[in-house]
Amino acid sequence: MKNRKLVILGMVCALAAMPAAVFGAGSDSVNSGSNSGNTGGQTSQVIEQGKSQTVQNNSQRSQETTTISTGTIAPTTTVGNNRVTQVIDTTKNPTKTTTDAAGNATTNASTATATTDGYYLGVVTNKTNAAGNTIAADAAGNAVIDGVTVGVKKKENGSDLAALSQAAQDKVKEIAQKGSIDGFTVRDSISITMEKNGVAVNETRVVPVKWSAAPVDAANMKAVCIRPDGTEVAVPIISIQNGIVNISLTGSGYIVLLTR
Repeated sequence: MKNRKLVILGMVCALAAMPAAVFGAGSDSVNSGSNSGNTGGQTSQVIEQGKSQTVQNNSQRSQETTTISTGTIAPTTTVGNNRVTQVIDTTKNPTKTTTDAAGNATTNASTATATTDGYYLGVVTNKTNAAGNTIAADAAGNAVIDGVTVGVKKKENGSDLAALSQAAQDKVKEIAQKGSIDGFTVRDSISITMEKNGVAVNETRVVPVKWSAAPVDAANMKAVCIRPDGTEVAVPIISIQNGIVNISLTGSGYIVLLTR
């Protein structure tokens, strides 16, 4: 009997010493949005007027996170285990560079959206594109492709919509409310400008867009461009590799990304 008591006591002590995390493992369902075509359950929406994408600002992250502007097409927040995805504020430190495991570099200036759970959408600022053009970042952090400066407008401060006419903004809202085009679901958007020496140009460049929700197969993705005047045109997708979508873009526009 004495030995049995000692065994039971030993088991109780062992259980008490186990990390508490073992019992809570797997309860946090926030996804990272990997490049394998797993979209992490994120879908797109229009943030209606007077509302913003939910952001949980606390004392530790209040200086690092922000909200997405009203009216834009953006991925919805992901909620899991009482945690809300936070939108990283990339309006500061424009030349700050982040390089992923595959060696793709992006800057704060070239970022349209980034969240604390790993979701990312922006333009690559190094390597070469699918057309063989070398890409580099300029002094402001923007990508330069074959002499053309490719800028990215921010969702956080509303500049992604500010350059559009009312007709273009109405078109964006129309597409978002429909939620799909030709069987492809609206997922996100990125507003891109093309300039030379500060002047807008209507030249064509292959732009490598890093997107966490990119599918593996280009046949499962579609992109359309809303011109500043509201005209909608198709955007050819040249290739998709490791989450980098090479699109052929002519001039500036608001690019809507769709998948099926």
